[in-house]
Amino acid sequence: ENGIAYCFGIHDDISFEKKLSTLFNFNVFMYDPSPISIKKYNNINLKYNNIHFFPYALWTIDKKMKFFYQSDEYDLENMSGSLLEEFSDSEKYIEVECLSLKSMMKKNSHKKIDLLKMDIEGAGQQILENIFENNYDKFINQITLEIELVTDPNKLNLQIKKLSALFTKIKQNHKIHYIPRSKRFRSLELLIVKN
Repeated sequence: ENGIAYCFGIHDDISFEKKLSTLFNFNVFMYDPSPISIKKYNNINLKYNNIHFFPYALWTIDKKMKFFYQSDEYDLENMSGSLLEEFSDSEKYIEVECLSLKSMMKKNSHKKIDLLKMDIEGAGQQILENIFENNYDKFINQITLEIELVTDPNKLNLQIKKLSALFTKIKQNHKIHYIPRSKRFRSLELLIVKN
């Protein structure tokens, strides 16, 4: 109860964030640079005083980056996207402002996060690596995320080696729970909980 959650990659569905807010009285900080999210949630705090929205993407450093459309079928109004071109089926992109987790916590005057949720289309692994390389994990109680797997077999082998090393490091002070989901074979859904 009364925790702080940072939720990244909300697109057009905040049912989970609303439950955190109403059932557990969490202070929820939502981030998504997608035009659909900005249009839909920019004034969410007028309806929910403990849900806040910001139009930034999460990355390892503060910078402007290309945000690639997931598919050519999307238009600007309904696009979902990825900061990484290899997780996109389109060459179309918009430019978005990215902030690091450290910068966001500083802007919000937070010293800890109870729950960090990421569904950020391919960027989750890099963010997770960054969190554990810089010891930011000591400020976070739980992390839930989706890690998308690359389709190229050569790149997949490298990705699995990197994930294996990362999981070995994470397991020193955390438990990793795999969340099975049917019909999702190109991603890992994980819950990481501090011991």
